[in-house]
Amino acid sequence: MTLNDTTHEAATASPVSPRLRVARPRRLHLAATTDRVRSAVSILTPLGRTVAAVGGVSWLVGWRLGWSEVLLVAATCLLLLVAGVAFAFGRMNLDVGASMEPARVVVGQVARIKGCRVVGI
Repeated sequence: MTLNDTTHEAATASPVSPRLRVARPRRLHLAATTDRVRSAVSILTPLGRTVAAVGGVSWLVGWRLGWSEVLLVAATCLLLLVAGVAFAFGRMNLDVGASMEPARVVVGQVARIKGCRVVGI
C-alpha cells in the first residue's frame, strides 16, 4: 500500500466509525422488537403481568435448582395466563337486567326478584 492509497482511503472513508455503522441497525432492530413486546404486553392487566413475571421467575428458579414445587407454580401461572387469553378472545358484551317487586323495601320486609334477563349485544 502506498502513501497515495492510504490518503485516498482516508478521504473516502465514512465519518462514522464502522462500529457505529453496525450499531445503528441493531438499535433500530432493538426498537422494533421493543415496540412489538410492548404492544403484546399492553393487553395484559397489571395482575396478568405479575402472574407472567412470577411464572417466568418460578420456571427459571425451578429449572435451575431442580425444584418441582416451583415448577408447579410456573405451570399454574401458565395455565392462568392461557385461561385469561381464552376469556379475552371469547369476550361477549351482555346486557343484564333485573327487576324487583316491590321497588322499595323496609327492614324486615321480603323482596323478590320479578324478572331477570340477559341479552347478548
